Amino acid sequence: MIKEEATPLVVDLAKGLVSLVRDVAPDWRKAFLRICVRDAVSEAKASYVHERGVDIVDVLKHKDFFHAVTAQGRALLAILDKPEGLFLLVVDSALDYEIKFEHKDMSKWAISKMRGGTGVPAGLDQ
Repeated sequence: MIKEEATPLVVDLAKGLVSLVRDVAPDWRKAFLRICVRDAVSEAKASYVHERGVDIVDVLKHKDFFHAVTAQGRALLAILDKPEGLFLLVVDSALDYEIKFEHKDMSKWAISKMRGGTGVPAGLDQ
């Protein structure tokens, strides 16, 4: 469970993700943002479902967004008093969202289209 102090950060992450995918794909249906912070390294990846399938957001094209969300991920970890962890944010086009947190299995919910990946976070039902 995420602490109440984290709520404004989570809402800001959700708003940012919605804004990003609206710009990238106006017909989006669901979006995913995975932020992983460990060993002083942060990484973020996002994907979205649309009418034609699932695409991964180009990190280089949207580097300002990804830089900001990794900083927010570090701030969330500080609130939770965890040295490392990962967050998965799921938002749909009706603006319903949920955030999941993991601090043991740092490979959980990988977003990829390589090695059989679909672009949907691994282990998550669409």
